[in-house]
This record gives sequence, C-alpha cells and structure tokens, in this order.
Amino acid sequence: MPSEPPPRHPVSAPAPPDDWGNSRLMLYLYAMPIVGFVPALWTVYYRQGSQQRQELSRTVVILTLGWLITYVSLGIGAENAGSLALQLWFANSIVTSGYFLSSIWLMIKIRQRKPARLPLISKTSDRLP
Repeated sequence: MPSEPPPRHPVSAPAPPDDWGNSRLMLYLYAMPIVGFVPALWTVYYRQGSQQRQELSRTVVILTLGWLITYVSLGIGAENAGSLALQLWFANSIVTSGYFLSSIWLMIKIRQRKPARLPLISKTSDRLP
C-alpha cells in the first residue's frame, strides 16, 4: 500500500514588500533643500510615481523656484542698491532661512506620515498642469 504524502498546509503568500519605507526615503530626498529639486523636477516632468510623490514634487519645485528667484533678485538688488544693501542682504537671509525651515517642515510631515503640504505653496502647485 503506497504511503500517502503528508497533508499539504496552505502556504501563505509572502507579505508584500513595505514600499512605504522606500517611498518615504524618496520623499525625504525630494524635501531636501536645493538637492531635492532635481529629482522633484524629474518626477514632475515625467509624471512618475504615486500621487503623494507627485504632489510633494510639485510643492518642492514651486518652493525652490520661488526661493531661487527671490534669492537672485535680492542679491542683484543688494549689489546695486547702495545704502539699502544691508536691508536687502538681511531680507535675503530671512528668505533663505524660511526656505530651509519649510523644507525641514516638509520632512517632519513626511516623518509623521501626514500630507506634506504648505499652505500657500501647495495651493499654487495644485493649479499646475
């Protein structure tokens, strides 16, 4: 009499990979000041990634471009202003500090797993194509 094979237990499917960890690392990369602009612009231009990644990328692109335009404008103005140079350099430092603090704020929101949105910037970025 042939021996019967042992009963087969249903094999559970392997757990899906935790994409949140990889995704969160990418979101941190996007939120990094200055450096994150390039991958964020890439994501916006090629429309890659999840909806969350695309929203953050648009926010980062608007935030960085706004900071860059303001930084360059205030720098040029300070070079040519004469007596107002100190005030323009001070304003430039305030704008740059705000940009870096906004980027850190986005990173904190990502860490807390909350939507990484900035009040005025995110509304502007939502209107972009």
